[in-house]
Amino acid sequence: MDASKGVVSYALAAQLAADDLTLSAVVADELSTIKAGAALKVDKDTTAAAEVVYKLNGGDLKLAGGLATKLESGQSVRAVVCSAGHISGSLKTSVADGLDLTACLQVHKDMKYKYGLQFAMKT
Repeated sequence: MDASKGVVSYALAAQLAADDLTLSAVVADELSTIKAGAALKVDKDTTAAAEVVYKLNGGDLKLAGGLATKLESGQSVRAVVCSAGHISGSLKTSVADGLDLTACLQVHKDMKYKYGLQFAMKT
């Protein structure tokens, strides 16, 4: 909130959680963007999710879907595909007691990519 201009940004959101399914809806960007999402707990270790984002000004529509799971080895894997033209994934593993490593990669449709590594210590 800007005291001289009043409210400068606002959004409305709702969420419904029922058993293994969570649904969400958001109207953001001063009510010019509509977002809807769903997440489904497939089993005790796996979640699938999808999101739709629609911009009322210009009609831009983006879709995304992803899957996250914990492997028997204890590693966590995540993959996402987006209609904007990129895929991304990550792998999280424990490299030592109290030290986790997360590696991530994003590849765009024109084959440009980003990657990263993160070490996290638990104290």
